[in-house]
Parts: sequence; C-alpha cells; structure tokens
Amino acid sequence: MASKGMPYPQLLLPGAILIELGGGLALMLGWKARWAALAIFLFCIPTTLIFHNYWAVPPEQAQNQMIHFLKNFAVMGGLLYVVAFGPGPFSLGGSRRRR
Repeated sequence: MASKGMPYPQLLLPGAILIELGGGLALMLGWKARWAALAIFLFCIPTTLIFHNYWAVPPEQAQNQMIHFLKNFAVMGGLLYVVAFGPGPFSLGGSRRRR
C-alpha cells in the first residue's frame, strides 16, 4: 500500500484484511452473502484501479497487470450476481423450499 502512495497504510491494511477475510468467509458460507458480496465489490473498485493500472506501468509489466485487472473485473461481475440473486438454497442464509 505504501509503495502505491496510499495514505495511512497502517490503518487501511487491517480494514482490507477484514473485508477480504471476513467478507470472503461470509460469502463462502452464504451468511449475509448479499452484503458480503456488495462490500467486496465496492472494495474491488478502488483496489483494481490503484493496484492493477496497466495503462500506467512499463510495457513489460502491462500485460500482467491487464490480466489481473480483467480478472478482478470478472470477479466483480460474479459478486454482482450474488448481490442480485442471493447465495442459493444450501447456504446459511439461503431459503430452502419446504414441501
């Protein structure tokens, strides 16, 4: 974070860890998955733009950064899917149909 010029990395790093681990676990278990997916989605926007800015790196690094940028973009699409449709019936927060 400090190498990218981010202010207060000692304060932002614990927040990033909390969103990545806590949100990832909540998403994996399906507990409050829509909120977790939304938090991770919003976290991915500045993270992708700051850390994978392929347009501002030397040419020998541009392809690698572009791959990571597009990977994050695809992950963000999947997160929006969870926000829209929920975690599914076999999750902790899912609704199981009863017969």
